[in-house]
Amino acid sequence: SGSVANLENCWILPESHPSVYDLQLEFVGSKGSYNASASHTNMAEKFTADKRENPDMLASLDIHGRQMGFAKYSIWHFVDCVLDEEEPIVGGEDGLWATRTICGLIESSKIGRVVNL
Repeated sequence: SGSVANLENCWILPESHPSVYDLQLEFVGSKGSYNASASHTNMAEKFTADKRENPDMLASLDIHGRQMGFAKYSIWHFVDCVLDEEEPIVGGEDGLWATRTICGLIESSKIGRVVNL
């Protein structure tokens, strides 16, 4: 179909970055596009005499001294599944496909060609 995908996994961001993560999604087509950014939404802004901040409202939110958010919840879910001997929402097959995708991206960058998965 002529479709092209570009995936990036990077947690090394400058100290000045407003968040410890950068979560973005973009689809571009000949008749339209769709963009989503969970790290630059300005969902919350904090202003003091010295600076402006965008507190993390999604991944690592502190509520009454307890860390919340999808990053923390995913770890709790995994631990609960191990303790209760249940299947997690995201299983080993999903992890295998994610690992294959990342390895394919690395291989493609090394050889300078498309790698079919």
